[in-house]
Amino acid sequence: MITNFGFQVWRCQIKTPILHSRVKLTRFLSSVPNRILDYDVFKPKTLKGKHTGLNNPPPPEICANIPPIIFLHGLLGHRKNNRTAARMLANQLGTTLIVPDLRNHGTSFHARPHNYRAMSDDISYLMGHLRDEVDFETNGVIMMGHSMGGKAAMVHALRFPDIVKGVVSIDNVPYMNPETSFKEFEKFHLYLKHMKQVVDSGTCRNVAAVADYLLKNIEREKKIVMFLVNNLHKDPVTKKVQSLVPLDILDEYIEDIMEFKMSILGDLDDYPVYQDPLLIIRANYSNFVGNDIHEHLIQSHFENYQIQSMDSSHWIVTEHRVPFVKMVSKWVLDNFI
Repeated sequence: MITNFGFQVWRCQIKTPILHSRVKLTRFLSSVPNRILDYDVFKPKTLKGKHTGLNNPPPPEICANIPPIIFLHGLLGHRKNNRTAARMLANQLGTTLIVPDLRNHGTSFHARPHNYRAMSDDISYLMGHLRDEVDFETNGVIMMGHSMGGKAAMVHALRFPDIVKGVVSIDNVPYMNPETSFKEFEKFHLYLKHMKQVVDSGTCRNVAAVADYLLKNIEREKKIVMFLVNNLHKDPVTKKVQSLVPLDILDEYIEDIMEFKMSILGDLDDYPVYQDPLLIIRANYSNFVGNDIHEHLIQSHFENYQIQSMDSSHWIVTEHRVPFVKMVSKWVLDNFI
């Protein structure tokens, strides 16, 4: 156990399966991995003013009604992206935050397919593994995710409405991303392609050299380049730059990530409309949701939804952390106390 920023943090890298939950999560499982997602768990503790503008948790009798939250990252992200916000939310809401690395990301296992059904299955097995540490039975769980993680969260809610009691989707929608976002996904395709070429060629001596190459040839925004190269490292034995994630698998499934489906288009249409609350947080300076929101498509899956906007680029969680935490905290308190 590591104590950090006033929180008790459990960092776990599991290599063997611990399967089957007591909360009816195994009935739809398909391609089952033989490993559990790597994850962090954040428990609430008083921050003593470390984050200006945030309050201490509500009284325990109120917190008792708030479900734990599973917080998912986006494409080429990892759980480190969400740790600070998770600590803040745990303190604000007096509940547990679980922050995993999705398959093919961070330190979690690499496997095909990389689609939303497989990601949802992985989440089910993680919840089963955590059942003795985190109480999912009393209040269920809130699923929250950024970008790709937002779609994964919404798919999981449709599959398991009895256990998922609310969803927060950060800059993503429950339908295929609009045409305005195609350029952004093409960028991700180029990122993956060029990162793989650089790694395979061995021409860059270190990660900093890869960052310079990407800045000069692919992406002029330094913060995005630094986000990308967090997926690379210099192997201490071979002295070569290697990828921590399977770039070829992620590129292969880029269209699945854009669409709102499990494995084939339309396979979510047979699920009942989700009745519990959904919050979609739209970034005003991002093309992933866009200005033309197709509310009839949202309503076909999620009856009880809200859309709130934030003056941000796609990277809401890292660029506007405190406003993001305040927005999510208010939504949770409005819906669960």
